[in-house]
Amino acid sequence: MRIGRFAREAGLTTRQVRYYSDKDLLPAMKTSNGYREYDSRQIPRAKRLHCLLAAGIPSEQLCRISGCLDSDSPVACKELREAMRSQIDSLERRIRQLETARDTLKRKIH
Repeated sequence: MRIGRFAREAGLTTRQVRYYSDKDLLPAMKTSNGYREYDSRQIPRAKRLHCLLAAGIPSEQLCRISGCLDSDSPVACKELREAMRSQIDSLERRIRQLETARDTLKRKIH
């Protein structure tokens, strides 16, 4: 299916789909006239990619562990679990920093 339909069915923009494709995270076949064609079976992968990127996991890291994105095997996805744990730790540190900044500002205005 063409990129527009694929993007709609995956709940993404065509720009996001192109980005994932350009990063080799979402393979596309090119037709003879240059259009990108996607398989509907890639929709779950596209949704997982979007979720992980939105959670802050860098695309470069996802490229290194792209085999995990389609696997149900816990062994194959060890790297993905580690990436997710690392991102959780990073988010928790950032939350603490933001809470400290908020508390500092509150003290200044009271």
